[in-house]
Amino acid sequence: MAPSTSLLALSRTLSVPLFLLGSLLKLPLLPPLLSSLSTTGMPLVPIALETLSLTITIPFNLRMANPYLTWLETVVILLVDLCVMGVWAKEKKGGRGVVVGGLMYAWLLRKLLDPTIVNDATMHLLLALTIPLGQLSGMTQIYQQYRQKHIGTMSPVTLLLGMVCGVGRMVTTWVEVEDAGMRWASVVSAILGVVMAAQMAMYRQGTRKFLAGSKDK
Repeated sequence: MAPSTSLLALSRTLSVPLFLLGSLLKLPLLPPLLSSLSTTGMPLVPIALETLSLTITIPFNLRMANPYLTWLETVVILLVDLCVMGVWAKEKKGGRGVVVGGLMYAWLLRKLLDPTIVNDATMHLLLALTIPLGQLSGMTQIYQQYRQKHIGTMSPVTLLLGMVCGVGRMVTTWVEVEDAGMRWASVVSAILGVVMAAQMAMYRQGTRKFLAGSKDK
């Protein structure tokens, strides 16, 4: 059923600020990452899961011609995630690891964008797999923060923007996207964003101690 004019207007009104906020979501991670060239304190498993999920979701949205303002900020998020994974590869394997990983990633992305190689039916199947991947990424981060009682080097701005964008994206997805899987995934993502923001407040003392200890090393 087509959304009402008022709901569609609300969604379009939210889309531009959500795109801008979403594009800024993970940018606070870049300065400390690029200055230190270290992934210490970063939730690597959740970021790796999110990278895989977005690598499938973005080509899917492009190929299905979903409205750009409902997903375009995920391109910026993916680029930041790739920077994190690139630094991690350099830590483990040096420059060679970055080059090899980059070439493998480019090969995978090219395959996903080509409908003659990966057809639409397969893309829908892959999208269905990204939903638990994306949720697992958030749940893994929540569990890691619960176990450590701090948020590591994650920026509080990132977590707050994640909560705001998650709730807003839930609204725009339900109004403008008809895929039931993507709709319910947006609900779970919004809930996970709220939980992570709450953890930031709950574990602020533990985070201060962790960051102070990191500076002393």
